[in-house]
Amino acid sequence: MSRALRARGLSLQLGGRPVLNGISSSFEAGTCTAVVGPTGAGKSSLLALLAGDLAPSKGRVRMNGSAPHRMAPADLAGRRAVLAQRNPLNHPFSVDRVVELGFPGAPRALRRLVLAELGIESLAERIYTELSGGEQRLVHFARVLLQCETLAPPGWLFLDEPESHLDLGVVQRAMRAARRRAERGLGVIAAIHDLELASRWADRVLMLSEGAVAADGAPRETLTGGLLSELWRTPIAVDADDGTQGVRIRVLEDASSPRREPPEEDAGSQSSGSTGP
Repeated sequence: MSRALRARGLSLQLGGRPVLNGISSSFEAGTCTAVVGPTGAGKSSLLALLAGDLAPSKGRVRMNGSAPHRMAPADLAGRRAVLAQRNPLNHPFSVDRVVELGFPGAPRALRRLVLAELGIESLAERIYTELSGGEQRLVHFARVLLQCETLAPPGWLFLDEPESHLDLGVVQRAMRAARRRAERGLGVIAAIHDLELASRWADRVLMLSEGAVAADGAPRETLTGGLLSELWRTPIAVDADDGTQGVRIRVLEDASSPRREPPEEDAGSQSSGSTGP
């Protein structure tokens, strides 16, 4: 069985509008790939095609040799786990019960283990609908981590903006958990909005622009000031982050934008502390 996830000539139209155009790329098990790009670049759509949640308009996807969108739901669930941007759930389940949805019948100790990995084991008996948005996001992260225990190797983990609604320290813990799945042999692919996070976490960065691949490679090779300035349409400087493989990104003042000077004070409105004679 192939250990790769491959896209060839991948295009997608939604509502008659082109979203992706001719993307060809391969992903290897045991690695972490960050998919980045400006808003509307097609990041979430690409993940949905790779995960089998959407069918391509043109081209093909092969997950371990099979077309994921043609798999039976049970078979697909045994190949990949997905953390979507939105996870609608309004039933007053306990947190432990929501996590168990990722692996029905999983031992209690294993359920507690994934909760502890994200630092939320104290929430296990809480009611899911009573949690904050960030806490709910972590519960679903734990659910997909538990599902990873059921994936036939080589399995795949898809994360759509995993940093959304999470505090900085919590994000780091969550992304370390995802990297540990790659170290165990899963292929991890995440659409990430935070470019600095992507640079520190990923082995590889796939950058999209207007539905096409704009760059593909190691984080420091891909996340350059010139390319980011062009695609994000604002002056951006990129510096190496000493001690990591990542980068630090600074948005610069746009010299083409008119400077706004502070309004001049009306001399008559100034006060000297005295009303005068």
